[in-house]
Amino acid sequence: MNAPGDLRSDAPHFARDRRSGQYYRDTFSVVTKTGGDFLFVKSFNEWIEGTEIEPGRSYGDLYLNLTCELGNRYRGK
Repeated sequence: MNAPGDLRSDAPHFARDRRSGQYYRDTFSVVTKTGGDFLFVKSFNEWIEGTEIEPGRSYGDLYLNLTCELGNRYRGK
């Protein structure tokens, strides 16, 4: 499972700084080493939790572009 980060202030033990996409890249790297048949990205638009990859003011389309790039790499394209 991969996620871009998590900004929940109500559950700080889950909080992960996005580090401008580096956390997303790092978790993709770890997941790809497992050799699994599929990859699950949690989540698309969880704005409340701060895990959205949907385009927005804070990150633009960075996470959609990263998902495409890293997904293609995962599939060997």
